[in-house]
Amino acid sequence: MTLSRFLFAKLPSALLILFLLSGVHAPAEEPSRPKIGLCLGGGGAKGFAHIGVLQYLEEQRVPIDLIGGTSMGAIVSGLYAAGLSPDQIESEMNTQNWWALLEDMPSRRMLTYRRKLEQRRYISNFEIGLDGWKPLLRPGQVAGQRMNSVLQELTSAYAGVEDFDQLRIPFRAVATDVQTGEQVVLRQGNLAQAIRASMAVPGAFTPVNLDGRQLVDGGLVNNVPVSVLREMGADIVIAVDVIGLDDWSTTEKPINSSLDILGQTMLIMQQPQVDAQLKQADIVIQVPIHKQGMGDFHKSRDIIPLGYTAAKAVAEALQALQIDEAAYAEHLEVELPERQRPLTIRSVGISGQQRVDERSIRSRIRVKPGDTVSVETLGKESEYIQAMGDFTQVRYELQQDGDAYDLTYDVEEKSWGPTYLRSGLRLETDFENNTAWNLIIGYNRRQLNALGAEMRVDAKVGQETGLGVDLYQPLSFRDPLFLAPSLVLGRSRRDLFSGDEAVSSYDVEEIRGALDLGWSLREIGEIRVGAEFRRVRSDEEPGMPEAGTSTEELGALRGRLVFDRLDDAFFPRKGYLLNLFGRAVMESMGADREYEVAEAQFLGVASLGENSFALSARAGGSFDSDVPLYDQFELGGFGNFSGLAPGQLRGPYVGVLSLAYRRMLGHLPPGLGDGIYFNLKADSGQVWEEQEDLGDDLIYGGTVALSADTLIGPIYMGYGYAEGGNRQFYFSLGAQF
Repeated sequence: MTLSRFLFAKLPSALLILFLLSGVHAPAEEPSRPKIGLCLGGGGAKGFAHIGVLQYLEEQRVPIDLIGGTSMGAIVSGLYAAGLSPDQIESEMNTQNWWALLEDMPSRRMLTYRRKLEQRRYISNFEIGLDGWKPLLRPGQVAGQRMNSVLQELTSAYAGVEDFDQLRIPFRAVATDVQTGEQVVLRQGNLAQAIRASMAVPGAFTPVNLDGRQLVDGGLVNNVPVSVLREMGADIVIAVDVIGLDDWSTTEKPINSSLDILGQTMLIMQQPQVDAQLKQADIVIQVPIHKQGMGDFHKSRDIIPLGYTAAKAVAEALQALQIDEAAYAEHLEVELPERQRPLTIRSVGISGQQRVDERSIRSRIRVKPGDTVSVETLGKESEYIQAMGDFTQVRYELQQDGDAYDLTYDVEEKSWGPTYLRSGLRLETDFENNTAWNLIIGYNRRQLNALGAEMRVDAKVGQETGLGVDLYQPLSFRDPLFLAPSLVLGRSRRDLFSGDEAVSSYDVEEIRGALDLGWSLREIGEIRVGAEFRRVRSDEEPGMPEAGTSTEELGALRGRLVFDRLDDAFFPRKGYLLNLFGRAVMESMGADREYEVAEAQFLGVASLGENSFALSARAGGSFDSDVPLYDQFELGGFGNFSGLAPGQLRGPYVGVLSLAYRRMLGHLPPGLGDGIYFNLKADSGQVWEEQEDLGDDLIYGGTVALSADTLIGPIYMGYGYAEGGNRQFYFSLGAQF
């Protein structure tokens, strides 16, 4: 044997002998502990219990190496994977406005004035599309824009990270391909979008279009996806089930409503696959939730502790997975990106648009290349684009390139657009002599051209009948100028009073054509000036002393200035509304007479806690001109000196000052509406025949009412009083048009 071969053969043994002789021991490999996976099941609001489970697991120092879930389980597990602690998740869930999230309307302060008018005119969030004469229904009531913005903000520590294995804890979300019925395991892409896809309950939320697939709630195929955690490499799986089928059998709550029956039917259908998945788990935490339903998102404070209690019930099994304090501290000590870090934008792009011109969308974008922004700003910007009214939702995508990000706004146009049918209902009664109702059907055709022109046709039946057509034509993409021709045909009946008694009534028929040139102030309001031509026929009830028919031709110049910064159309908590209007009827424009009218209205609202305070004022006059009866100012009816009958006071001059107080008493369930309120209002005002009488003989009144903000519009039931013995009980339902 050569010397070199001898050295190579004996050197390892010699080195080992030297280690032993020198007293230095070779490092022994520390035995690795099993990988623990946590699987969180779906269950709507019941899934808040997952937060309590996480709190107990952290308290017991049970490490979570892999995590995943379905629906609400995907929300909680995704947020935990993105670095939020259980206490942080609890705080976020408890402080969210679930009524706003599940209503999914853009913030009213972001809407253009034209869209704000629609909120007062039509039933909220009810819209049917038209393809020719074929009706198109929206694929879900909630598009999830606000929910997506919240999720993107909460997961922003990993903005730009597309591989879910690179999160603080590797994560998976389960969704369902609604076309094939296949399970889709989401392991990469936009984290917030993956969570949103997993929770897209069919019929409630719109599907999420992802990589050519339409994805809905993963609970349809795998509500407690233990198998997914196994595929990720989990040695031990802890599964949490929040909607066990025995929930109904252990509670006295009857299954009466259609929602209860639908929910129970879904549980029965899901139970076999849930049982099969739970058998694959090593530890199962069943959370019995009897008093809260899957839609009780406003009851998170009651549901979260139930998860903690359920996890504590299997403490013995969980204790076997405990690690010591030092090891657990090291497990939690993962360096996280800063969630609220500023982002430098390198480029701004748009994707997904088809009907809406890209230049129209860009006119709504305020973020520019080179700007440094927060994720909160990007979320608000997405909502601002969605407020155009043409998109179900707008998401932002971030691609990191060095220290900067390429920003893309991905817009999803309404699949049932761009032609829409909407409706509005109005009902008022004083339970005695005055009952009025109106129904309005609105046809709206948007995106008539690249500039975003639209046409609206409103048909009204009831106490007032008529047909109105108007066209809105912007003159450029960025220039706020627009043209607005319109035509209105209408008929209404009005009462004439002597004191507090209606002694006559008269019909008014009108044809009005107008052309306005306007200046859009976008979400603030608008300014219009224009010309109008009217033919008005008034016909007093036959048999009265002054019965007769008159027809007048009226040509006029008119103008309007509106600033609308109220945060809600019917129950505002802050903001103001200023509305100035003037009309000058002139013989030089073909009128049979000359007169002028002008009116100013103001409403300012502020709130403190559950209490809201409002100051409103109204003033109108005719400048000593001879105003016909049908153009005079009226007082009376709900919200307009409620103690008086509708139109009880009428004259060429009006002045009213009102103070109002409103307190929130509670909430309707999310998805059915919002607040329930107690209302007080005090009024002071009058109408006058002559300018020199202004301010004389003021009358005072007040209103007390209960109200609710419902899906079909505001509901009021109350009592109104006006000086002089005028009293009215009333019920009011619906929008204003």
